[in-house]
Amino acid sequence: MKDPKAINDMHNLVYLFAYKTHQVFQARVIHQIIDQNWDLKGYRAVLNRILEAMKLETLPSAVKLDKYIEKLINSQNLQSASCIKAIGSFLRKNKPIVEDDLSNPIKTYQTTFDFLKSDIERYRE
Repeated sequence: MKDPKAINDMHNLVYLFAYKTHQVFQARVIHQIIDQNWDLKGYRAVLNRILEAMKLETLPSAVKLDKYIEKLINSQNLQSASCIKAIGSFLRKNKPIVEDDLSNPIKTYQTTFDFLKSDIERYRE
């Protein structure tokens, strides 16, 4: 409480962490497919900065959490590549949106065809 700079830094980090949390967990499907990996990397970086500022980064639970987020990032990389390929053709071309062509993104993002279709149509607009 005696260090105004440390208080300001932590305030900024917590604000940024809330923003990154919103980006990671509240994004629409197309945003997730294209940008979620960057959002997740930012989320991880801000969380690590908060833990470092609090001198908690070496706790076993903090290390375990960081490894878990890293695993999510790597998994997201693999999933994104195939989903971008599947959805990209619908975003670039005005071809009919077919459910069978979107089975991988539907399963990967645990969504429905109707939700994904409306998201693609919204993106096209």
